[in-house]
Amino acid sequence: MANPGQDSEPPRQVASVTPPQDLYPTSDIRFVLVELGKIGTKLDRLIEDVGRHSDRIGHIDRTVDRVRTGAIVAVFILSGVIALFWWAIGDRITAAVRTGLFPTENNMHAPSPRQPGSQQ
Repeated sequence: MANPGQDSEPPRQVASVTPPQDLYPTSDIRFVLVELGKIGTKLDRLIEDVGRHSDRIGHIDRTVDRVRTGAIVAVFILSGVIALFWWAIGDRITAAVRTGLFPTENNMHAPSPRQPGSQQ
């Protein structure tokens, strides 16, 4: 009879298994976490700064808007005052300008004022 040990298959060899390796060393992971913490702190500070700047920009925007509105109101008031002034004494101003620019016959032959020391 055949020996049961001889007819059987040869013993299989166990494949060598390498131990799993870390993708990154532990110190690198700690470094990344520390840097992420620093970035998070800087991000919080940036959010606070932007909030303060938005308040300042809002204040400046309101100030510019008030100045612009004041200038528009001043233009309307000033034009109204000028129109009222012209309505009140515009005829006199027009007559004075016409008399100065276009003298009439009566003004041309009017006697000139006496000069001091001249005899008449």
